[in-house]
Amino acid sequence: MVVLSIAICTKAGKPLLARQFVEMSRLRLEGLIAAFPKLVGSGTKQHTYVDTETCRYVYHVLDSLYVLLITNKGSNIMEDLGTLQLLSKVIPDQCGGLVTEEKIGERAFELLFALDEVITAGGYNEDNTLQQIRTNLEMESHEERLAIMIKQSKMNEAKEEGKRKAQQLKEQAKENARLSKMGMGGGGLMGMGGGMGGAGGAGGGGFESVPSFSSTPQMSPPRSSSPEIPSASSRKGTGMKLGSKGGPKGGAGSLLGAVMAEDGLDPTTLPGKASGPPPSSAAAALAAATAATSEGVSVAIEERLAISMTRDGAVENMEVKGTLSLTITNPDCTRCAVHLRRGDVSGYQFQNHPNINKALFTSDGVLALKNTDREFPPGAPIGVLRWRAQSKDESAVPLTINCWPEELGGGKMSVNLEYTWQPQSPPVDLSNVVITIPLGTTSSPDILSCDGTTAVVPKAHTLEWRLPLVGKSNPSGTLEFNIPGKSADAFFPVTVTFQSTSTLCDLDVREITSFVDDSKIRFSKTIAMSVESYTIE
Repeated sequence: MVVLSIAICTKAGKPLLARQFVEMSRLRLEGLIAAFPKLVGSGTKQHTYVDTETCRYVYHVLDSLYVLLITNKGSNIMEDLGTLQLLSKVIPDQCGGLVTEEKIGERAFELLFALDEVITAGGYNEDNTLQQIRTNLEMESHEERLAIMIKQSKMNEAKEEGKRKAQQLKEQAKENARLSKMGMGGGGLMGMGGGMGGAGGAGGGGFESVPSFSSTPQMSPPRSSSPEIPSASSRKGTGMKLGSKGGPKGGAGSLLGAVMAEDGLDPTTLPGKASGPPPSSAAAALAAATAATSEGVSVAIEERLAISMTRDGAVENMEVKGTLSLTITNPDCTRCAVHLRRGDVSGYQFQNHPNINKALFTSDGVLALKNTDREFPPGAPIGVLRWRAQSKDESAVPLTINCWPEELGGGKMSVNLEYTWQPQSPPVDLSNVVITIPLGTTSSPDILSCDGTTAVVPKAHTLEWRLPLVGKSNPSGTLEFNIPGKSADAFFPVTVTFQSTSTLCDLDVREITSFVDDSKIRFSKTIAMSVESYTIE
């Protein structure tokens, strides 16, 4: 079965969304969709198909729209109908149950991602259920959830700090108002005292128990009822003083308090007077966020390549080493079984951990402990499966390099390089490709043409040819440069490094279940392939 395209269109033939899975021009795809309404009869069947000379239309009526599969004529009609039934569930699920033109437009990107879970690149059917597609589209990431929790913790901490600051400002405003009121009341008492003194002097008797006051009142404010600041008592007569030197000590303390109140300072903010708990540290927030999000199982699939080739293109040796490890991040998930999806793994030798049930892995592709009463230890990564393969087949190498140096005369060399991406099954896209060519001289090369970018490493006397991505979209490319030199051997050995989020071994984790109740366990997964060594001599 090869699906050329999936389209959602109106009954009048207006395309709302289309996804192509093989190389096809937009003009041809629009022409195929536009021709579909003319080929459809007036029948009211739930689904049917129409054959043409070049392709087959398999369609399904969904509310007022058509879900349309355009396949080649050799496609299996039963598989096509099964795919169409799955699409009739996936599309309403992504549109919230209501399939209209407006909903299709709003959820276009989500629908495209969902279609990619049903059909792979090249037009081949994926054996997925609606629940598996939902799980894949969720794209939950432990690191993302951890970052969100840390961010939320910092936001909550900032809110609490803001509340504490607001409370301190309110208390400070109350203290300032109280000090200001007390200062006004002291002035009134002094005026009354002066009046009473005068009255006593005039009357010559009466109010004898009330002391007399000078007619010129002192300028120092009254003693404040608020606590004195400890550091103020240690200061000795530096700066300006109001009133006589023999004035009471309390006047100086009260004056300092009034000045601080006037300047908007709060005595409670001095050392030893701070109130409220200190803000929590970022480490504590990180620990809390990690504890809150530690659940399920984390799976790591890693593969390393060691390749040695001759400059004539022959493979001397290619070795693939892979490992699958588990990290139990939730103590409740220590009793689990890992269900694998195995494609074409011929040529690979597998070795499981001694505590893993080898017979169950061989027959059903399930990684589980021999003793079901035992548990996987939580916290640290545990290697449970290894695989290894060796080959001298050139087609097994995902990227081949052809380096062709030749003399130009006059002490110069012309060097041509070409990379070729080798399609694997399934296809493996390569990223961060770096091809390093020795120059054999301190002179800089004269770059004539280049697909990608180049950089000279002066200390190593090498030229790095860098390609961010190599795959189906750019399966080959060339680099040509001239440089002073006389020997072709100076440009060898060529070394290559690259990375990928796919592995050569067609192995993946399908699901993880619990031994306790056979329920599915949520898990995160990382897949990485890298080069241990790749030389062309």
